[in-house]
Amino acid sequence: MTTTNKAEQLANGAWEQYTLDIDQADSHVIISPQGTTTVIDADEEQVAERLDQVFAGRVADDGTEPQTIDHFVVTHIHGDHVDGVRVLKDAGYTIDQAYQPNATQYDVGKNG
Repeated sequence: MTTTNKAEQLANGAWEQYTLDIDQADSHVIISPQGTTTVIDADEEQVAERLDQVFAGRVADDGTEPQTIDHFVVTHIHGDHVDGVRVLKDAGYTIDQAYQPNATQYDVGKNG
């Protein structure tokens, strides 16, 4: 297992994107120019540690390191994409809004 974070500034130079290589499924972190944080998927134990690395050195309005995830997006409901939510909570992170796909809206793989 690799434990790298890849920081990639997007074309406008203001957005940040990080890929957190965590166990079976990667997590992705997108930080807007305004500091809004979006996390896509979170796999198990290492997610909080890797997110701490992304936030290291950043300062929130109250002078502390940020501990808020504004948007958490689950691509699908498998353990390797959602089990890290509990780990994030236990590590002191707050998730303001969470999103998951609505499987009932799609008939994937079914013939009409």
